[in-house]
Formats: sequence, structure tokens, C-alpha cells
Amino acid sequence: MANNGYKVCGDMCRKYRQEVLNVTQEQVAKELDYSQENISAFENGRNSNNIIFMWYVRNGILNHFSLDELCGGCS
Repeated sequence: MANNGYKVCGDMCRKYRQEVLNVTQEQVAKELDYSQENISAFENGRNSNNIIFMWYVRNGILNHFSLDELCGGCS
């Protein structure tokens, strides 16, 4: 079962990737040398991979959401 904080973060990252960056999970995976399944698991709150999260940070997610929002109010 997904941790609620991870789920909130993953949902926001997915929304940002799709609506702002307009890239696919496959494109993110290729850039990070990960599988698409790893990206999907992160966006669905099933893992908390910091390297994947840092990809979103490097690509500007903090310009759209605060850390508090991304952490589901846990920061």
C-alpha cells in the first residue's frame, strides 16, 4: 500500500510531468536510465526514489508547488 505522503508527491509529480513538461514516463525513464515501471511506481506512491524526485526538482517542479504541498503537509 502506498504511503499517503508518497502518493501526494507522486500525484503532483505526475501532474507536473504531464501538464507542464509534456513528457512521458518513458522519456523520464530513459533520461534517468531507469525503467518506465520505476517511474510509474514513484508517481503512484509505491516507492520514494530520491533520484527520481530530484529529476522533477531539476526540471522546475518547485516553481509550481511548495515542498509542503509535495510532501502532503509533512515538511
